[in-house]
Amino acid sequence: MRILFIGSSKIAIPSLDALLNHKHFVVKGIISQPDRPAGRKKVITPTPLTSHCNNLGLNVFKPLKISSDEALNFVKKNNPELIVVVGYGQFIPKKIINIALFKSINLHPSLLPKYRGSTPIQNTLINGDEYGGVSIIEVTEKMDSGDIILQKKVKIHEDDNYFSLHDKLSKIGSQLLVHSIVGLKENSISKIPQNEESSTYVSKIIKSDGFINWNDSAENINNKIRAYVDWPGSQCILPDGKKLIIWKSRIENKSGYPGQILDEKLLIGSGKKSIRLLEVQKPGKNRISAEAFLNGYKLSINDKMM
Repeated sequence: MRILFIGSSKIAIPSLDALLNHKHFVVKGIISQPDRPAGRKKVITPTPLTSHCNNLGLNVFKPLKISSDEALNFVKKNNPELIVVVGYGQFIPKKIINIALFKSINLHPSLLPKYRGSTPIQNTLINGDEYGGVSIIEVTEKMDSGDIILQKKVKIHEDDNYFSLHDKLSKIGSQLLVHSIVGLKENSISKIPQNEESSTYVSKIIKSDGFINWNDSAENINNKIRAYVDWPGSQCILPDGKKLIIWKSRIENKSGYPGQILDEKLLIGSGKKSIRLLEVQKPGKNRISAEAFLNGYKLSINDKMM
C-alpha cells in the first residue's frame, strides 16, 4: 500500500519506523511542521520527526499550512492510497483526505471518546486513571471524532510518568497502526462510531499549571508531578523563597497542614496525607536525589513550602 505519512512530535517516530519496515507498505512522502525557534536562545529547530528523518536520510516536506495549495499538490504528486497522521498538530482538510483511496487515519493516545484534544497522556495521569490506551480512528473535520478502527487498553502503573507512558503508547500504537492498515486493505475491520455523549475534551497545558498548590490532595499533587515531567515541570517555593523543581515523588500517610515540612527528608504535608519528594532540581543545576539535595540544603521541621 502506498502511504503518505504526516507527523511532527516524538510519538510519530515509532509509527513511521513501523511503516518503513513493513514489506507491504511504501511510504511515498513525509510531511511535518516547519522548523521553528526553540529554547531560550530561539535556535531554529526541526520537529522530532524531521530530525529522525534527517538521520535516516529521508526527505521531509514542511509546508507552513497543510491546507495550502503547495501541500495539496505535494499529496497529489505522491498519489497515496492512505494518509496516516500521528502527532501532527494541524487539522487535515477534506481536500487532502479525499485524495487517498482509503482516506486518512490517525493515531490518538487515549481511549476515545475520552480525552479528545492535545494533551491526552497528561490528563490520563492527572486524573489517576487505572488504564490509558491508544485509538486508531478515521480522520474527520471534527477533532478526534472519527470512527474507531482499532483500540487497545494499557495498564498504568503507579511509577509511570509522562515519559514512560508516552513511550508505551508510542510502541503499542505503532503496532496497532500496522494492524489497522492491514485490516483496512483486507476489508476485515468493522469500524465503531464514537459515543458523543461520552466524549471529553482536554486543552493545552500552560506554564502556570506546574506550580504546586499544597492545599490540593496528595493524590492530585503526585499525579501532576508525574504528568508534567516533560513540560511545564512541577515546582514549588522553598522556605527561603528559592524555587525547587520536582521530578519524582510518592504519597505517604503522615498528615500535616498544607506545605508543612514533616521531617528532614523532604516529606511535605498536604492535608490527610503527604508527599515525599524523591528527585528534585534547583534552577540551572542538575537533577538529583532528594538525599543529595539535602546534603547542601538544610530544612527545619515545621517550616513551610509555598
